[in-house]
Amino acid sequence: MLENLKNKLDYYKITNFTIDEITMGRIIPEQLLWNILPTIRVLQELRSKYDKPIFIESSYRSPSYNKLVKGKKKSLHLDFNAFDFTVKDKEDLTSLFLQLDIWDKEYHFQFLPKAGSMGIGFYENRFIHLDTRATLKRISPARW
Repeated sequence: MLENLKNKLDYYKITNFTIDEITMGRIIPEQLLWNILPTIRVLQELRSKYDKPIFIESSYRSPSYNKLVKGKKKSLHLDFNAFDFTVKDKEDLTSLFLQLDIWDKEYHFQFLPKAGSMGIGFYENRFIHLDTRATLKRISPARW
């Protein structure tokens, strides 16, 4: 099944992130496997614009792992629809957050259901949370 996901990543020209980075080496339940595609497409475009490495710190979380890290009970990490990511120069996180916010408001990503399809969280000087919650019919947009 991961081979099918890899083929989709190739199709969408996801060139800066490997399957191992995206899955973090975890076994993803088959019914959740495709949920990450819209989110990785957004992250790839951000990476292309930023032109510096972006590091995925969190993607899929099993229910037990989510509980261990004190994640929210309805976290989109449980649905393999979210990333927490960072960059080397933490001062760049603010501008990356603002870029994602602008793109979401402008409906930059036509493959998403509507303008305001994303959840974007800014954890100052640490990381950004990114999800495409509207693709799973979750309330959107969300900012924190």
